[in-house]
Amino acid sequence: MQLEGTLATFPLRELIEMVIYSSVTGVLEVQSGSDIGQIYFRDGRPYHAVAGEHSGIMAISAMFELQDAPFRFVSERVSVETTLWMDPWDMLEQAQEQARQWQYVRRFIPSIEHVPHLIGTLAQSQVQIPETSWPVLAMIDGHRPITEISRQLNLVLLDTCLALAPMIEQKLVVIGPPRPIVAQATPNSSLAADAAATEAGGFLERLLADAQAQEQQRPDLTDERAQERKQVYRYVDDRR
Repeated sequence: MQLEGTLATFPLRELIEMVIYSSVTGVLEVQSGSDIGQIYFRDGRPYHAVAGEHSGIMAISAMFELQDAPFRFVSERVSVETTLWMDPWDMLEQAQEQARQWQYVRRFIPSIEHVPHLIGTLAQSQVQIPETSWPVLAMIDGHRPITEISRQLNLVLLDTCLALAPMIEQKLVVIGPPRPIVAQATPNSSLAADAAATEAGGFLERLLADAQAQEQQRPDLTDERAQERKQVYRYVDDRR
């Protein structure tokens, strides 16, 4: 089986269905710029997919977003990897739905590395977002990128973006690229030394005061114990 063309002529879903019904073994390749997405089939059943940094159903979802990309099917080519296990028809429905959701998200979020910022305060805004989106809203601090918010909340990246998109649409949140990190000047060494000395002096003051307080609470010390404590006071005074 040899087949090639563009997705404008043969939509991806129709191609996948054709391969499934034909029960053939090989790989369906879809080109997007310099990247090539691949879906491997064994006897018509998809068992592995890769597209850029994505694999499995996410790779197929990424390929569903392509509208006019060239494709070709190469028979008998196989892969040693397996990233697809679910029913092919359920896989198609889920991949297409994810593609639609990503298309919606990208209207508001051009990059998952961007950083969301709150506009004003929550009290000044009429917030109309689902309860499930509040954890994402609470993580917005103007410094964390979307990927970090998703990681810290242990959320799928798509779910994090789906929570942010309505906030951006309601103008509660704006996003932008990360701000460059400005290196802070190293403190003057003499100032740092003075600060350290002051801190050390304060510590010794507290140490001496504590020792004197304990002495006052123990008036019945023997002469030998009293001499030991005097040595402590003398040591502290010398260090000051």
